[in-house]
Amino acid sequence: MKVAFIGMMNLLDRFSGAALSARSFIETLAAAGHDCRSYTTSSFDTSAHVSLTVAIGPGAEDNKHQGKLITLTKSGVRHDLFVTSHTDRQKVTAKEWQKFAGIGISWIKENPADIYITYGNNSFTKILQSTARMSGAKIVFYLGNAAYQHRDNIEPCDVVVCPSLFLANYYEKKLGLSTQVLRTIIPESRFLSKEQNIYRQHPEHRKQGFVTFFNPQFSKGLGLVVQLVIQAQKFAPDMRFLIVSGRTDHRAVAINGMALSDYPNVWCIDSQEDVKSIYQRTSVLLLPSVVQEAASRSIVEAQLSGIPVIASSRGGNKERLNGGGSCLDLPPSYISNPQSVPELEEIKPWLEQLMCLWDNKDTYSNACQRAINASQAFRPEAVSKLSVDFFEQLIEDSKT
Repeated sequence: MKVAFIGMMNLLDRFSGAALSARSFIETLAAAGHDCRSYTTSSFDTSAHVSLTVAIGPGAEDNKHQGKLITLTKSGVRHDLFVTSHTDRQKVTAKEWQKFAGIGISWIKENPADIYITYGNNSFTKILQSTARMSGAKIVFYLGNAAYQHRDNIEPCDVVVCPSLFLANYYEKKLGLSTQVLRTIIPESRFLSKEQNIYRQHPEHRKQGFVTFFNPQFSKGLGLVVQLVIQAQKFAPDMRFLIVSGRTDHRAVAINGMALSDYPNVWCIDSQEDVKSIYQRTSVLLLPSVVQEAASRSIVEAQLSGIPVIASSRGGNKERLNGGGSCLDLPPSYISNPQSVPELEEIKPWLEQLMCLWDNKDTYSNACQRAINASQAFRPEAVSKLSVDFFEQLIEDSKT
């Protein structure tokens, strides 16, 4: 079976949950013996500069590659990338996108596949999707967020795949869309083994770790985290917070005139290629998202690592927690104004839950075990098999 991913955004993009999920599909299929490849670009889902040397390989940033294809193979998948003038997609010119689409039409004809996986509704991506469909192949549209407003943004395709029941129900009600739920495949390279999690093995050392928050955006609950940071200075002076840049650089954010790094109990770092290095220093993960999270990868990665998670009840978070962490409501006033810092009284349950994990070794140890128990349904070997079976069955059904 031949499977290809086609789309504008780089599939090696670690800032994009959709890219990570689509990439995990084709890498899993490649590991199962199928011929897998992709046609994308060197643009990423972040405004921050991305080193192509780090993301792709030595020599990738050489100007001689602009407007041409470079090829590399990772995890058994061949990636053909159209090199753009900027890694920020917003700065790529229309002329470049036109050339990308033109080369893409030829690429699809030269690389016929049984299944094309895709996402996005930009007009240039649509050209590729239409070309692939005319080839007679099956088109699988990956629906990774709740942002699509119309069915014609997604269709025509043969199957729509999404990562959570929340998202499937959301689009059934919103657009009357029927979807197939395939849980996100989290490779072992993105979570800790028992031996690698010091705080799970030795909960008495939990205070040496961080309370970690990824992607410092207001829509992700940054204001609530800042209030916890302020209160921790009073109630838990030994508590340290780790804020990890994602699509948003921590240096680009200020609250009440203060940079995040100005808070004495906050450490800020850039996004890391090796996310396990972050989890190894994490005692508790915070995910107070205001947006309707479709299917948080961080929740699953943390719980597979045995790390307690405190998350908002927005979107698919409760489904992702699967009974393993704390799922707390956000104040209605904060949901309507996520750029604010909520008052202490409004987020008291969050502070109390965090302090309980911080102050009580037995409570923390039990939370680590609940995280592990809840994560078993998301183990990569189980989820991978379901995904491979789905794609293979799609081709079998097309033969009858």
